Amino acid sequence: MSRTARPTTEACRILDAIHDEALSKADRWLGEVEQGRAGVATLDYVRDLMEIVHAIQARRIPRA
Repeated sequence: MSRTARPTTEACRILDAIHDEALSKADRWLGEVEQGRAGVATLDYVRDLMEIVHAIQARRIPRA
């Protein structure tokens, strides 16, 4: 029988922060598209997405 690992408090805090940041950026991108600036939103999306990926890679999420 396999045991499911439970995330640690620190891992949950990190994931919550990343989630909040991603939602904030998504709201901004949507606003750019709604204002007819889809090109700007696309470039911002790619740049911000890479920042989020790098932030995830830079943090070592503790294992339970």
